Amino acid sequence: TYSDFTSVEETLDYLAKRMVEDYPPIDNLNYTIHRVPDSMKDNFSPAAYLQSKIDTPIDDDEAIYINGDYDQSLFTTIAHEGYPGHMYQNVYFKSLRLPAIRYLIDYNGYSEGWANYVEMNSFQYATGDPAVLELMKLNQLITQCQIAIMDIGIHYDGWDRDGFQDYFEQWFGGDYPQETVDEQYNLILETPTNYLQYYLNSMYFQDLYDYAEEELGGSFSPIEFHRVILETGPASYSIL
Repeated sequence: TYSDFTSVEETLDYLAKRMVEDYPPIDNLNYTIHRVPDSMKDNFSPAAYLQSKIDTPIDDDEAIYINGDYDQSLFTTIAHEGYPGHMYQNVYFKSLRLPAIRYLIDYNGYSEGWANYVEMNSFQYATGDPAVLELMKLNQLITQCQIAIMDIGIHYDGWDRDGFQDYFEQWFGGDYPQETVDEQYNLILETPTNYLQYYLNSMYFQDLYDYAEEELGGSFSPIEFHRVILETGPASYSIL
């Protein structure tokens, strides 16, 4: 159990209040929750933030799409898309009112890495059993590591289906239907490095955090660390 919330809005409002412990404040955002049309459900992720246009006024509604009915297990997914994920990240950067060219330059590794990084760290805000939540977070991190290795295995090392299946069964067991294994293989094959944008880059963000915390010691502030990342905006890791 992540929480006892009953809606996306309730979860977002809670996250907006809790995240100020670790992230720089921002005015409450206007947003609208949309339901994914039935015709698109099978080819849509569980949730998505639709990035607003660069010239949209700050007080216009942001848009988050939810695929299906609300479920409290969506807690970390809502953090990924809303607070302190994509919606917060995008509006915070837009509120800096930098030259327009900065809003035309995008790095998927930055944006998706950030959203996955804060998703992993949002477990600490969930209201369920802390020990169970920590176990779930670690399990998710290990799973993401293995999928990232699979992505590299297929597109860099040249794994065929048999090589992929051997690795899959080594880490996830052999009880999955063959169609499930084939579906995962095809998904990675179709979108090279897609998982690395999320998983590897979120690990890089965590590395930056750990490095800054170690170097600065008692002077380290999570809020100021995240402020530097957000105000730098989409950029390569050498710049960050």
